[in-house]
Amino acid sequence: MRFLDVDWISGPAGTYWANDTSDLYEQLVCKLERTCGYCFPYHTKIARRWPRPFHDHCHCEGCLIVPGQRAPLAFADYRVLVDGMSAQDRAAAVGLANYALLSRGIVEWHQLVHGDGTRVLTLEEVVSRNRLSRAALLAAGIKPFLADRVLEEARRTHEELARRARSALNARLRASARALEGVPDPLRTGSTFKPKPR
Repeated sequence: MRFLDVDWISGPAGTYWANDTSDLYEQLVCKLERTCGYCFPYHTKIARRWPRPFHDHCHCEGCLIVPGQRAPLAFADYRVLVDGMSAQDRAAAVGLANYALLSRGIVEWHQLVHGDGTRVLTLEEVVSRNRLSRAALLAAGIKPFLADRVLEEARRTHEELARRARSALNARLRASARALEGVPDPLRTGSTFKPKPR
């Protein structure tokens, strides 16, 4: 599952977004009955314009939010939504591969939803976060070509996250070094500081 190339707005589950701009916005509302894994992650998200329909037989709707108005629905808690669905609707909403991992006991429900409840995870995210192996994917009935593709994407995602973490750490270290410029270093300046004897 891929994310749409749309700038969308989300927020903590249970909160409402208020349109304090001069532009029109739209809140996506899924039917929540046989809603597919492509549409479900965007339920209650907000964008200037959703490119609907997302696919053939798409039943998602957009609720207009005019300037000065609050969104009609609070941002969804996907943990609550998924818990209240039938098995058929759950499979459709989280994707068949994620549902296969769940039904085989390889992952649990909470491992398919982002920790703050704001969205369902992609298969690549589930594989990466849980460090699932090819054998685990095949045991869930996922086809070998899909397992290989997902594992490659999960590896790239994991490497990108590690690269970002290294970059952020380097930036913090550089900022700390700049903050210490001009502060004498007793080890380099030959300071005669001696601790007081006790």
